[in-house]
Amino acid sequence: MANKSTLSPKKIRIAALLAVMGPGLIAGLSDNDPAGITTYSVLGADYGYQLLWVLVASMLALIVLHDLGARIGVVTRQGMIGLIRQKYGARSGTLSAGALILANIGTMTAEFAGIAAAGQLFGLSKYISVPVAALAVSFLVLRNSFSTVEKVFFVISAGFIAYIIAGIMAGPDWGAAARGVLVPTIPFTQDAIFIATATIGTTLAPWGLAFIQSYAVDKRLTKDDLKLLRVDVWTGSLLTGVIGFFVVVTCAATLHKEGIHINDAADAAKALEPLAGTMAKELFAFGLIG
Repeated sequence: MANKSTLSPKKIRIAALLAVMGPGLIAGLSDNDPAGITTYSVLGADYGYQLLWVLVASMLALIVLHDLGARIGVVTRQGMIGLIRQKYGARSGTLSAGALILANIGTMTAEFAGIAAAGQLFGLSKYISVPVAALAVSFLVLRNSFSTVEKVFFVISAGFIAYIIAGIMAGPDWGAAARGVLVPTIPFTQDAIFIATATIGTTLAPWGLAFIQSYAVDKRLTKDDLKLLRVDVWTGSLLTGVIGFFVVVTCAATLHKEGIHINDAADAAKALEPLAGTMAKELFAFGLIG
């Protein structure tokens, strides 16, 4: 087996990057949860390509936010709640922990709702899919090592590729999509402002800062890893934006074109079938599980 001294400088750099990868990639992709996919779906179905620039702005802000959180974790060697407690006292730490728990409960509810919806699209009862998913996640987190959990998260995240494939299959107007990205416009209506705000909010999830900061600590990254960690953060945030982009263009090319309004991502998956085929529907539904 080759040792470090026999590896080329390029291979050494790649190995070092792979060792650091994780916090930024998983934290970024975790923003594409059922709540996020639902928001992107409604944005595309109701406003077509027009508000894609909001997604781009959110992605850039996500890079800054996650880079900040990861760096704080590496430098201080503490998670967000522990750091708040140290700097501002036990009361502030307790209040922050309580707020984070409430936010996580809401996030978990949205996650399991997405699993239930995806399961029903494949003919599986929510009374089966949700308990099975809950048991699987609990077993994974409680009975396995940190590195094993990380690897499983990487594999599950690959399911988001389904949205990219569905977007290409939908045959979007790439020129209109480019204008939506590069030319900021917005109808000054309550609904448009609401969906734009929701897009920013679901991308810049408050739990994400705590997650990536603690993740960097648990992974035992050091100051020497900061440059590679930035690559990790940029990669995760950019992939988040790319996946969100394809969700929007999928719905813009099909649902918006036909004037179909939806309430959630499951509605989008069902509505896609007669417009873009069964495969597009199944790919969209599969992405919800990821």
